[in-house]
Amino acid sequence: MEALLQRIWQEVLGRPEVDIDLLFPDLGGTSLDVVEAVDRVERELGIPVPLTILFEAPTIRLLAGRLLAGGDLGQQGL
Repeated sequence: MEALLQRIWQEVLGRPEVDIDLLFPDLGGTSLDVVEAVDRVERELGIPVPLTILFEAPTIRLLAGRLLAGGDLGQQGL
């Protein structure tokens, strides 16, 4: 999961490397990048992902944990 998210973040942010413990905004991610990253994650995983997830889990490590835990991701709404 972390490798998948790392690849998506690298592509969305246009960075050759992304540390899995750095915050999305600290890597230069904007609100538009959040929308693109969440859309890419949804398409890659085939599950609905709320936009708020990157604010609640702003690092790859945290986000991977949330996505692997599953739970009510699709029920939180966009």
